[in-house]
Amino acid sequence: MPADVHTAAVDLRRRALDHLMRRRRYDVVIHAGVMTDLRAGDAVHHAYNVVAVTRLLELCRQRGVRKVIILSSARLYGHRPANTVFLNEDAPLLAGERFSSLRDRVQMDLRACATAWREPGMEVVILRSVPAVGAGLNNGTQRYFARQRVPVILGFDPSVQLIHVEDLVSAIECLMEPGLRGPYNVAGPPPASLHRVLKELRRTAIPLPRMLLGPMLGPAWNLGLTRFRAEELDLIQYSCIVSDQRLRDATGFEPAFGLRQTVLSVDAPF
Repeated sequence: MPADVHTAAVDLRRRALDHLMRRRRYDVVIHAGVMTDLRAGDAVHHAYNVVAVTRLLELCRQRGVRKVIILSSARLYGHRPANTVFLNEDAPLLAGERFSSLRDRVQMDLRACATAWREPGMEVVILRSVPAVGAGLNNGTQRYFARQRVPVILGFDPSVQLIHVEDLVSAIECLMEPGLRGPYNVAGPPPASLHRVLKELRRTAIPLPRMLLGPMLGPAWNLGLTRFRAEELDLIQYSCIVSDQRLRDATGFEPAFGLRQTVLSVDAPF
């Protein structure tokens, strides 16, 4: 890290966070440490994503922090067959209905939204980003597209939204401006079909029926042979396309990376 950047390893569930908040004054707090490891268990997810974030918001209120940005996910709207195109921030968060492991993140998002409107002296922004790709990332989307032979659902070609990691950072910087609060969708270039993305990456698509993939993933997950769960097949079968017009109108944000640059960043070296 640069010499003028101070770092501290702090568990948000422990009292060390209280001591850190007392020692220094913070103008903006950005929470990006969402627990996404599905093998960690529901209790751990709830402790990190709900209890710890609620505690962080309360400490920020007590210490007079003017802006808090909570990194959420556009995926919380849910990949569903009945989705309309370009969901805005008023759309309900329905991902927990079909994917129980996302319920804690839905609760975290809703608690942050409630705090945003309940605390007029503190601006809380909920950043609902489409999946980010780029050098140094190791999320589920990056791992899926990193395969040379990529399984897809037979008969389905959903639209995909991606954002370059540097565009995501730029969006966070835009949302640090005063006067902004509440949820904001963050998206990159226009959406593209899954098969177009795979073609850009020169990947081989392996079409398989869901009735075959689902039963295969269950035992493979239980044996520790895969990091994907059967519920995640919704992500490659149905679309979840969001509108970031509210962010663009409020900040003038425009992604710097086009579709091809964003897609090819999957293979960018760290």
